[in-house]
Amino acid sequence: MKAYQNIKNSKTPYPICLHGVISKITSATKDFKYPKIKLHSPYVELRNGKTPVRSIELLIADEKFDLNEFAEDQEILVYGLIKIPSSSKEWIPSGERDKEEPKKIIFLNMNVWINHNRQIAKLRI
Repeated sequence: MKAYQNIKNSKTPYPICLHGVISKITSATKDFKYPKIKLHSPYVELRNGKTPVRSIELLIADEKFDLNEFAEDQEILVYGLIKIPSSSKEWIPSGERDKEEPKKIIFLNMNVWINHNRQIAKLRI
């Protein structure tokens, strides 16, 4: 969460190193021309009101990047510039939807642009 706030408040983008586990790999589509690798979000206990949860996607701009070298549940290390989209998404978990004041999750979305395959290292298979 601290990294998110530092990046969001910074006027100058700077690279950051992240450790994570792949949750989903998506090929390019007609709606979005870059393949994506999504990292697992951490487990958090819901609080009253809104609970922030980081959500990290790797956007693959390197055309030579081979998505087949990676798999879901693979642990990786990533280095790159993070861009924070202008809006964050709120979501109400299914167990909270019928409550008068449901607990909500607010996803703190962060995109890491991958311009070269050396920006990602596999830590285990």
